[in-house]
Amino acid sequence: MGVGVNFTTFWNTRVNNDVWGIPMGAGSTLAGLGIAGVLSTFQYATVAPSWGAVAQAGFDYMLNDHWGVNVDFKYMGLHPMVHSTVAAFVPGAPALGAIYIPVKVSLPINPIVISGGLTYRFGGSLLSPLF
Repeated sequence: MGVGVNFTTFWNTRVNNDVWGIPMGAGSTLAGLGIAGVLSTFQYATVAPSWGAVAQAGFDYMLNDHWGVNVDFKYMGLHPMVHSTVAAFVPGAPALGAIYIPVKVSLPINPIVISGGLTYRFGGSLLSPLF
């Protein structure tokens, strides 16, 4: 059993530039123009490194003097910040051009890691110290 601190950094984060429509709600600025919606796409996204708490439980079981198995369960609480820019295009109003909207959100990622392994100890018996 244990608790600790985790540092996670993210490499090669990419967005797939999905295009989605944003309907105009009553009372919005563009709704008065009679525009049905806005098409948006992510331009880029970066995920900042994050610190978080880790809880761990596991066990090792030795089958004989040399061979054993281990199982481990970890829960990590991560909340990295994601920075992105969304480009919005208004259909039917090309004169407006692209509207760039900066987006900053906290992304709760709480992975559960379950691992298992096979252990081999070199030399000695179960009671001898290992260095």
